[in-house]
Parts: sequence; C-alpha cells; structure tokens
Amino acid sequence: MRVRVGRGMIALLPVLLLLCGGSAAGQEPRDDWKLEALSTDLLRHLPHSLEGAPLTSQEREEIYRQIDADLRASDLLAGQPPEQERETVMGAAVGTVHLAEDGSEQVLVRAPRAVCGNGGCPVWLFVSERGKLRAVLASGGGALIVRKTTSRGFHDVTTVWHMGGGEAGYNVYRWNGRKYEEIDCYRARGAGGGPPVITDCPKCDCGAPGWCGCAPPGNKP
Repeated sequence: MRVRVGRGMIALLPVLLLLCGGSAAGQEPRDDWKLEALSTDLLRHLPHSLEGAPLTSQEREEIYRQIDADLRASDLLAGQPPEQERETVMGAAVGTVHLAEDGSEQVLVRAPRAVCGNGGCPVWLFVSERGKLRAVLASGGGALIVRKTTSRGFHDVTTVWHMGGGEAGYNVYRWNGRKYEEIDCYRARGAGGGPPVITDCPKCDCGAPGWCGCAPPGNKP
C-alpha cells in the first residue's frame, strides 16, 4: 500500500536506491564513501518548507512539535523568542523518500539552514501510522544514502557528515520494526587518491552530533 501524505504526494527526491557492496557474515560493509557522489544532498534536494509543504495541518504540527523539541534539547534555538522560534522551525525543508519495500513513502525533514553547521544539519524521518506521522529517526548530516540491504521491510540508511580536511563521518541505521537504530559509525579520510583510511567513530559526550557515535536527541534507546 502506498502511504499518502497530506493533500497529495510530496515531490520525490531525485535519488533513491544506492547499492552498497556486500560483506562477510556478521560484518557491516564500510564502503558508503564509494557512493557518496550519488547520495541525496540534504541541503539541496528537499523541495518544500515545512510551512509550505502539502501536508495536513495535523501532520505539519506533528512534525513541528518533534523537531522543535529536539532543537530545543540541543540548544539550537537558544535566545529566540517564541514567535521567531516558530518561524525558524517552519523553515525546515521537507520531502519524501521510498525506504519501505511495500512502495510506501516516508517523510524526510532537514532542519532549517539557520541551525545547520558546515558539516550538515539535523535530519528526521517520519512514517505514517494510524493516520499520524511518527518520528523514527533523528540524526544529521549533509547527505543521505539508501542502502540496498533491508531489515523487516525497510532499507538501511546512512547519514554523512562532511568534516573538512578530506574526512567524512558515516552513521549507519537499520529498521528494528519500530524505528531506525544505529548499527555502525565510522570515519573515512582520503588517502592521496587511493581508498580512504577507515576508523571507528571516537567516543564522545552524547550531547554532540551523531557522527561522534552518540544517539542524537529523539533517537535514544
């Protein structure tokens, strides 16, 4: 069944299935860097603002409440009066992706540019459930990769943080039946035209962005 959102389908992103390589049993491939050039650029390819997206008023408020709460928890709206805060959040970018094997669409939201950093932006995925939108991933980055691999009817996804100096951070998520949970986090640093050097994400304070290997607000176990 195709899931319709609001008054009609939101324009689909000009991507979708990116084929990541296989790996030995029990090991996750760390080759998302090969396909980053084909990934969804989250700063460019979400066609609507939250204010103007073809959503019902209920759907718009469901998205607003979720991202407003998460941005508040991260102190990204600090110092803004209530009316400015709402205007900022309504500037979030909205589009849809096909992640479910049944062909339904999910809503992808990128935080407004005003709260983005150089490496990327907070990003959320919502699914339609019993007539309501529910957040199933809160992460961040500058690009989204949809993997060929699936779990319980949904494709695995990877968010990409551009960290400068030829280095990028990759967070890999898998559907657990209710939401996306992180299954891997690694960094890839360019190595003079050859394959990049791959390292685990460092441990960090879990108030930091997702590329540190921490669960971002709204996606904690």
